[in-house]
Amino acid sequence: MKKCENIMTTTAYMYGVFNSRISAGNINFNKMMTNTRNPLNILKTSGQRICVRIRGIYRLLAMPSLFEIGFYVRWYYKTDDDLIIITNYASSAGPEIRLECRSEEGKSNSFLATGQISMGPNEYEHPFTIRQEGNAFTIRRVKSRRAGRFIRICATG
Repeated sequence: MKKCENIMTTTAYMYGVFNSRISAGNINFNKMMTNTRNPLNILKTSGQRICVRIRGIYRLLAMPSLFEIGFYVRWYYKTDDDLIIITNYASSAGPEIRLECRSEEGKSNSFLATGQISMGPNEYEHPFTIRQEGNAFTIRRVKSRRAGRFIRICATG
């Protein structure tokens, strides 16, 4: 991996796009996830979205009760009986983006994350494979000119 490819980047939007345009190195050619192009947030296919199960129904997390920016981004969602906190940041230890979902009340919530994978500059241009290994998913671009082009997503908690 070249030096510049050790850098991971992402864009987040207050209105509930937790990762948009995740890339390693060159943000145009090494894009893993699609970027949000609609400032009105009408289409929900691009970027990474999260739904949380509340009283048996999955609810899309959109505009938060509170939004915080530091060397991280954090969304606070107040419900009738809980405070759901989503934190997203780039790790300083290596090339990774971390997304943490938790309940302030310690509830065991079920989260559903969606995202449009591109594995290249444009949507629908490069085929890819997804392989599950325990709590991790490896997404690899098919027929990549450069061996080792992949992203790994791990679920913990």
